[in-house]
Amino acid sequence: MARRQRYLRTCSQKHFSRKIINNSWISKEQLEEVEKRRKLRAKGTKTKIERTLYAVQNAEVRKLMRKDRQTYINEKCRHIENCLKVLYQGVKSMTRKFNPRIDTVNADDRTVLFESDEVKQRWKKYCCNHCKKNATLRGTNKQLR
Repeated sequence: MARRQRYLRTCSQKHFSRKIINNSWISKEQLEEVEKRRKLRAKGTKTKIERTLYAVQNAEVRKLMRKDRQTYINEKCRHIENCLKVLYQGVKSMTRKFNPRIDTVNADDRTVLFESDEVKQRWKKYCCNHCKKNATLRGTNKQLR
């Protein structure tokens, strides 16, 4: 035991102390919980109560670590996704060809209609004729039965 204490004292004097790893995704609350866990571990885990306290604190630290890491990963993914959307939109706008919309319809006499009012009237007439044909077909089916 005395040898261990001399070793720890020497290490602390020579600046060989444990380096604190601070990842960018670890919150300050999480670092405080880790420090509590370290203090519990340093006290020792000889009795059952000490082991239980350490186990509870360790579980809490792990739970908070998973939560913080998942939050960090989700945030990074959202950022990357937004950047990719902007990138793909820029590439798409630069590379696609212009395709103008053409609203033309053939009239009954096979002439081409360009004006929007004429096109609408032609579609209206077509739909009415189509409905009338379906109605007459339904009527003949009823007569056959």
